[in-house]
Amino acid sequence: MENRRAFLKNTTFLAGGMMIFGANNIFASNANAINTNKGGSMGYITLNNGVKMPNMGFGTWNLRADEAKATILEALNVGYRLIDTASYYRNEKEIGEAVREFMAKSGVKREEIFITTKVFEDNAEAEFTRSMKNLDLGYIDLYLIHWPKGSDKKRWEVLQKHYKSGEIRAIGVSNYDISEIENLMKTSDTKPALNQIRINPFSRDKATIEYCKAQNIAVQAYTSLGNLSVALKNKTLQEIAKKYNKSIPQIMLRWALQQDFIPIPKSSNPKRIRENFDIFDFSLSSDDMAKISSIS
Repeated sequence: MENRRAFLKNTTFLAGGMMIFGANNIFASNANAINTNKGGSMGYITLNNGVKMPNMGFGTWNLRADEAKATILEALNVGYRLIDTASYYRNEKEIGEAVREFMAKSGVKREEIFITTKVFEDNAEAEFTRSMKNLDLGYIDLYLIHWPKGSDKKRWEVLQKHYKSGEIRAIGVSNYDISEIENLMKTSDTKPALNQIRINPFSRDKATIEYCKAQNIAVQAYTSLGNLSVALKNKTLQEIAKKYNKSIPQIMLRWALQQDFIPIPKSSNPKRIRENFDIFDFSLSSDDMAKISSIS
């Protein structure tokens, strides 16, 4: 899979999470497989402004409008409470419809669902207004600048304005490296709450990750399954998946989760939507975490 940065500069880019294809269902059936079976559940990350967000979410890049509503309803019914979208994805309206329908039928309250969307265009004010209208959920939980464009002072000022008004609960960035974050912070008194970047065992910017952690900026992983065809052939991942009686995608997502990377896998397949979420009943050992981290 090519670098998302290169793709976006040519107007298309990769998913916030990776669709899981049929070959991912590699399970071990041996009686010695490790599964701590803790009966765990989704947790939360506290952002630097005190806002709590789920530690795992559902990505929607390349989710067509005609399948978005049914897919989001499936994800919400499974237990996902963080939905990641963007104006650029052109599915905000359908996502908003799905969330409203789910709340009406389930009794789940708006404050229990976390919605992230992103601004891409230079006219951030108009794009924000459009996203608010399309989602129609009262407010946006996390609003990100989707991509750095030189000086982002004006776009960031729009985000700050609506953050201070209460229409946005937290603001952040996506695809920013260290210098881009530093340049943004020079012009602002509001530190980004989160930086969404490409992270998986095969590809990640370790320097940016460490910088964000030092600055108390949460790090969120997109493309957390990387190139799945490559991952499925990796012997280290195969061995660890067998050991825990989990699929390779589940192992990769758990690796991200245990580092507070807030993975956002995407699939339109109900079975895989459920499988991706089934990562809270086990923990990877420190040795296995290190083995996975050493893949790249």
